Amino acid sequence: MSLMDVKASLGIAGGVLAVSAVLAGLEGMGVIEGNIAERAIGIVLGLVVILYGNEIPKILAPMDRGADPARRQALQRFAGWVMVLGGVGYLLAFALMPIEYAAYAAIACGVVAIGIVFARCLMVRTIV
Repeated sequence: MSLMDVKASLGIAGGVLAVSAVLAGLEGMGVIEGNIAERAIGIVLGLVVILYGNEIPKILAPMDRGADPARRQALQRFAGWVMVLGGVGYLLAFALMPIEYAAYAAIACGVVAIGIVFARCLMVRTIV
């Protein structure tokens, strides 16, 4: 991981914290009401998962130096797609579901996506 990747990741994390602070402040001042801040933060976090899912094929370290580069790239693309879809599910859960269930559904989307990627990694590892 290069220094530029670390700076970009820290910038994204700072952006998420800044959005959270602004929304909490607006809610505290009474500018926004109800669960709008909670929904907005969930949507922002879903966007972050989508962003990182899009980057996975570009930044994921190789599993094994001796592995076939085409298989490695296929795995990285698969992982990227699954994480993007998991992020979309996360985002949609906070955007569309009743707020009482949104966090549970969003976490389920994330866990399922990670589980699918993990299972695929195990399959690729045992086939080699």
